[in-house]
Parts: sequence; structure tokens; C-alpha cells
Amino acid sequence: MRRLLQVVVSIVLVVGLVGCGSAGSEAGNKKAGKLEQQVASIASMTIVTSTTNQSVTKTDSASAERLIKAIKETKFSTGQLDIAGADYTVTVELKDGTKRTYSWWLGEKYTGLMTVTDQVGHYKLPEATKQDLLKLFSTN
Repeated sequence: MRRLLQVVVSIVLVVGLVGCGSAGSEAGNKKAGKLEQQVASIASMTIVTSTTNQSVTKTDSASAERLIKAIKETKFSTGQLDIAGADYTVTVELKDGTKRTYSWWLGEKYTGLMTVTDQVGHYKLPEATKQDLLKLFSTN
């Protein structure tokens, strides 16, 4: 009887741990989904380049669509980044007046990373997306 109880408790613990691991990746996916929904209502975006500290504000729908596409193509990853400051900081103002700030690492030594202010974790970008963002952020 005691052995049976130990087996049952072990099974419950394993199922609980596996469930917690799945919940973490679902939370990351939900954050990305929520991100996409909010970005869909962009009023403007201000891009600051860290090397020059110059900024440009874009309000055109083509730029907004490119940013939305890039965010949709990211893959969420848990953990905080411990690297140098971002190459670009983009503050997005939504049509309802709220703002979100995104930090982008797009330099040669980075594969393409993004973080969102006040959010734990980071997002990884495919190489083609990184190249498109570099073009978007460098145009005036």
C-alpha cells in the first residue's frame, strides 16, 4: 500500500511539473499575441538610433505594417538579456494614446533580438526580418 502511494504521488508531481513547463511557453506565446494586437493600432513610432542619438518619427502605414510583420515573426524566449545597450529604441504610440517601448539589437554581433519595456523575456528575429528592420530604421 505504501509503495502504491509513493507511485501515485510521484506521478502527480511529474504531471504537475510538465504542466508548469507548458504553461511558461504558452505565456510567452500569449504575450506575443497580445503584442501583435496592440501594435495593430499604431498612430506613430519614434525610432532612436543609439550610436547617433538621433530620432525620427514615422506615421505612415507602410512603416507600421513592416513593424507589425517583424513583431509577428519573432519567437519568444524566457530569460533576461545581459548584453550591451540596444542598437535602436522604438517608442510606439497607439491610437488610444498609450505607448510601448521596444528595444532592438540588430548589429553584426547579434542575431536579432527584441525586448519590450516592463516585460520579462526577449524575442528572437529571423535574419530576413532583421535585415528589413535595419532598412526601416535607417530610412528617414
